[in-house]
Amino acid sequence: MFSQLKRTLCAGLFVLGATAALTVSGTTSAPALPPGTIELQHEFDVYQRASGTNDSPLGFHVSIDDSATATKFTGLANTINSYGRVKEGVINGRTITFRIEWKSDGKVGIYQGTYFDDGYLRGNSSQEDSNRSAEWWSRYANWSIS
Repeated sequence: MFSQLKRTLCAGLFVLGATAALTVSGTTSAPALPPGTIELQHEFDVYQRASGTNDSPLGFHVSIDDSATATKFTGLANTINSYGRVKEGVINGRTITFRIEWKSDGKVGIYQGTYFDDGYLRGNSSQEDSNRSAEWWSRYANWSIS
């Protein structure tokens, strides 16, 4: 009914089409962040002051390591006269947590915060092995969620 040439051509087109379909389906990108998840910035500034005071805030700059993922990160924190290592950074929806091990005095700060609709991150921090606490907030209202 069909010549050998037509059967070979049809079989070849079928294989070509199937290969193209598999190639396209195999190159889809990784799933996007769930809606409402904080989008990690690789550089940001933070202010903090002791809880329950009106003291002038202290500031520091955070630089996230290149190995960070959208939801897990490490990095460095710098003040004018000190620096520390950012560890155990995690983003979970609208919340962010991280630790800073300050090298100058050996203290460890534990930071927990939330994204607010005005574009700021705000939260509380505590000094490990101490009852000292502080409030903190991002310097700029440039944070966003997915």
